[in-house]
Amino acid sequence: MSQTFNFWPAVEEKLRSTHCRSRIKWSQCVEPGKWTHFFIVPTDGYIEGRLGPIPVREVDWVEIDPIALQDVGRLIPQRQIDHTAAWMSYLAQQGIRFQRVESGFRIYNDAME
Repeated sequence: MSQTFNFWPAVEEKLRSTHCRSRIKWSQCVEPGKWTHFFIVPTDGYIEGRLGPIPVREVDWVEIDPIALQDVGRLIPQRQIDHTAAWMSYLAQQGIRFQRVESGFRIYNDAME
């Protein structure tokens, strides 16, 4: 059996540095979770979003919204920062396959090349 690389910590690192939102589709739910800035890998084999830690084996996919919103001031609209190119480059460098979807990027649980 071949050894697989746990790429979720790399995704967590990039989410943290770009302040992008994500949502997780658990295999036991029909609909994906809500968009959130909270995504961590608390321990090997688990990822955690809004619903608490879930085994990676129960994750269908994670979507990344590459458009980060930055607060500028109370009376000024939020500024949109597009990280699409940075995400595409990063995922390719890490060897993580992804699918472009309307909301950004979808990374499947078996996404390693």
